[in-house]
Amino acid sequence: MTPQGTRDWETLKKDVDKLGRVSAAKKHGYRNAESMLSSIRAHENAKGSHDRKAERFNRIATVKGINTGEIPPEIEKQLLSVETLEIKDLVVDHRYQRDESSYHVRQMAEHWSWLGCGTLAVSLRPTAQGNQYAVIDGQQRLGALKLLGYTEAPCRIYMDLTHVQEAELYELLNKSKKPGFNDLFKSRLSRGEEKANYIRVGIEQVDYYLDPERHRTHNHFYIQSMVELERIYDLGGVILIMGTLRFIKATYAPEPLGAQQKVLAGVSTFLRDYPEADLKELSEKLRRQGILKTLQNSIQWTAVHGRSGTSGGIYGRAFCEAMLACYNERRQEANRVRSKYV
Repeated sequence: MTPQGTRDWETLKKDVDKLGRVSAAKKHGYRNAESMLSSIRAHENAKGSHDRKAERFNRIATVKGINTGEIPPEIEKQLLSVETLEIKDLVVDHRYQRDESSYHVRQMAEHWSWLGCGTLAVSLRPTAQGNQYAVIDGQQRLGALKLLGYTEAPCRIYMDLTHVQEAELYELLNKSKKPGFNDLFKSRLSRGEEKANYIRVGIEQVDYYLDPERHRTHNHFYIQSMVELERIYDLGGVILIMGTLRFIKATYAPEPLGAQQKVLAGVSTFLRDYPEADLKELSEKLRRQGILKTLQNSIQWTAVHGRSGTSGGIYGRAFCEAMLACYNERRQEANRVRSKYV
């Protein structure tokens, strides 16, 4: 049986003429001749509409010089239309699609925006029971729409794609560069988002500055790790960000912070977990030890105790424990701060 998404329609029609309806239907996996004829009619109707739209698209492309990007012309010309489709007609082909991430689907649903949804790329697959559409790009968005209870989704529809072409289009649409966390943070700043603005104001209060484009990587006072600043803000607000940067300034300024995310995460974790420590004494010891030695000790701690938690949590715990080891050095046993992790 030939899969519906890769059916050779020309061969099917030749077999109808050569073998007859009943034999052709059996050969191509249809339940009966009527189902086969219904499928052929649906394909012909869709193809006629497609040919008219493709002709119009080609005329516009010729006049305006439209460049469709990396998608091969033989696939781009098979773009049928952009329509709102019923979600029940959308299917996911796991022969080339990744598994759905329930975490990303929940996050997307929680922060849903139709403005950011765009259109799902789907491949039209006529069947005897009606049209089905294989989702090539937008599986996570589809999951979020289902979770939110929507019954329709905006789609751009391709037709007559083979399974190989579907997989090729999937790769092309998913390998394009997505905006990183810093890019999105910069955008959030420009539109005045409250959290991003609080973070900016907080670091400027202690004479640091945001550098999401990473133009000043060798300047101690420019922070490039937006993701870590936001993680710290979520844990302790602007107060924890300001306390973290004040300690870093007293200890390491103006030395460049090569492992900036790890240092930010480690210091904020220490301030939160060990408030009983004498920060002035710790700062003096860390400055004498040097940041490179503390980073080396954090790597050794990770090698011994393993990794766990989020990336910020991993960095924070390891560097924090390296700071604690430095603090406890040459202190009497009764005056040492006990680790919460070992």
